[in-house]
Amino acid sequence: MEELSMYKTEYLKMYGIETWHQVYNSLNFFELDTFAPNEHWMDVFETRLLIASRYNVILHLLTSLGSMTFFPLRSSPSPWYEHVAFTIEYVNGNHYIKISLAEGHPRPPIIPNWFRFKYDCATAWATPYMTQINKYEQIIFCNRTADFISVD
Repeated sequence: MEELSMYKTEYLKMYGIETWHQVYNSLNFFELDTFAPNEHWMDVFETRLLIASRYNVILHLLTSLGSMTFFPLRSSPSPWYEHVAFTIEYVNGNHYIKISLAEGHPRPPIIPNWFRFKYDCATAWATPYMTQINKYEQIIFCNRTADFISVD
């Protein structure tokens, strides 16, 4: 909640007022010894840049609809060998699991909003990973088919 409140103006531009309130509400639950009701469940789709920025980590989200990489928005990166990356996969339409990938794995493309909202100092986050990101895109491009659906 600290990240969301501290940079409220920026997240309002990114999310819009309604989604900002939903994200804030999902994080605003502190009761002990009880499960959080559905309205307090965190939606990784809406909080991924927030997570990367708050914890200064690289987040990879893998889904069947398209996978993306999320870098912090406002920090200069530490040396590449100190970077911390997490990969989560969205499964069964309702669950996230943490997965481990081999060193040097292809990395999904960077979310477009990162380019739109990042501070200049954050630009260097992407530099050490461009070869892996390009490799991912080559693999995906090579596996595309020419099939299409005609809607008449």
